[in-house]
Amino acid sequence: MFSTTPNKAEQSHQNGSFPIVTHSDHGKRNDVLNSSASEINIDNGDDDDDEDPMIYYHDCSVAYQSPQHSPSKIPAVVPPVIYSPKLDNIKLRTDLTTVQVEKRARASDHAIKAHKKRQTLYSPQDSILLFLRNKHIEALHGSSLHSSNHFKRGYMKFCLNGERRSGITWKPFLDMKDQLEDAPCALSMFHQRLIVEDFMLLEPGDSLICLMSSAHYMLNASAPYGSKSLSNHWKTTIKFALESLPLKPVVFSGITYFPFTIDVHSNPSYNNFVDKNMTKSEIEHLCTYKGGGGIYCNISLGKGSTCRELFKFYDLINCYHSIQFWKIQLSSQIPNVKACLRHYKDIPSLAPRVLHFLNEFEGDSSSTLPLVQYYELRVKDMESDAKFTTYKASAISSNKLIANFSLTDDDTRLAEFRDYVEDITKSAVMKVYGNFVDFTSPLLSQSELSMMANKFKLTLTEYYQIIIVLLNKMTLLETTWTITARICRQD
Repeated sequence: MFSTTPNKAEQSHQNGSFPIVTHSDHGKRNDVLNSSASEINIDNGDDDDDEDPMIYYHDCSVAYQSPQHSPSKIPAVVPPVIYSPKLDNIKLRTDLTTVQVEKRARASDHAIKAHKKRQTLYSPQDSILLFLRNKHIEALHGSSLHSSNHFKRGYMKFCLNGERRSGITWKPFLDMKDQLEDAPCALSMFHQRLIVEDFMLLEPGDSLICLMSSAHYMLNASAPYGSKSLSNHWKTTIKFALESLPLKPVVFSGITYFPFTIDVHSNPSYNNFVDKNMTKSEIEHLCTYKGGGGIYCNISLGKGSTCRELFKFYDLINCYHSIQFWKIQLSSQIPNVKACLRHYKDIPSLAPRVLHFLNEFEGDSSSTLPLVQYYELRVKDMESDAKFTTYKASAISSNKLIANFSLTDDDTRLAEFRDYVEDITKSAVMKVYGNFVDFTSPLLSQSELSMMANKFKLTLTEYYQIIIVLLNKMTLLETTWTITARICRQD
């Protein structure tokens, strides 16, 4: 029957092999883990097959069966003991603070980008930053623009070799007159003057010609933002640059400019300008003198030595009369300037803006002449619009028409047309004479009226045109104006 010797069960329990729990015929689950070794009865298996022994458990007079499992042969792995690091409290607080600072910086950048998406962003690549010039344009308000003078200045070239040199003012480089007087000219017909939008898009490696006059604050200690130390520094720098590569001074509108070559080293704001990631306030701050930005350029001083200087955006906005930058390039900002000026419909608003851009393009005939031509075309359009508006609003004078275009009875053309109309009407009346006709039937048909109109057009042509103008004044004038304006734009 059942044996009370628990040797095999205890041995199996000690080896870590637990039998699979099954259900008995009574449907109760054997709680082996809660059973003691004395409660487990094992059959020796005298009557059963030794190859398939069974373990029988006795728990509260209920028998359960489960197949026997062999003990595990995998050695137990003891997990290593890892102790917590002993961190200094100050270092721990520093690390946590660093994480917080980085997290806050990322959150701040995300908030700034999200705020910028709701604002208007600007880029000098595809538009003119007119808001940077508002202060100077307001100062020119009410100024008259005589395009003939600018045409003459546009056609005038810079001083080339062999021309008069009496207009050059050599101060503050009087000791270099003999060396620079016969030097090659700094500019060629392929150079274009850069405005601030061009200057903002310069890349490292670009080569420029800088023209600086003695009135600039870098050379003039008495000018705003000028100082004696700054003036001495730049006089020495330009002197070494001219000794390294002598270039003849350039004269524009009586002002002498000393040229020297510079190479762009870096443009910190280039990516923001190209990606159109700058707001109006940021660009305005970038173009201020204190705290503003610019471009770092290398100036060759000879014997392999160079110096790196910062040329600010402020100079191109506020000092365009005393400093210029020229570069050989194919593109021009004139199309963008025209698109910017196209929004102004009256001469008092257009003239100051054109005059300011002409000052920024001073010396560059390839930009000055198209701008002057565009201004003259816009002025003609505005004058024609004003005349057309006045003529549309004016009333037609009947007295003038009667006084200038009345016909006498003995006029041959009038007599011919009068006889023609009488013949047609008399023939139409005689056709219905003595006959019954509908009350609504016309005496003259549509074809007969057309014949009379054609006769009037052929016989009295100028009077036919007068009647057409009087009847269709608005339509005819608008059509005529459209054709005229199109011809003017093509010219």
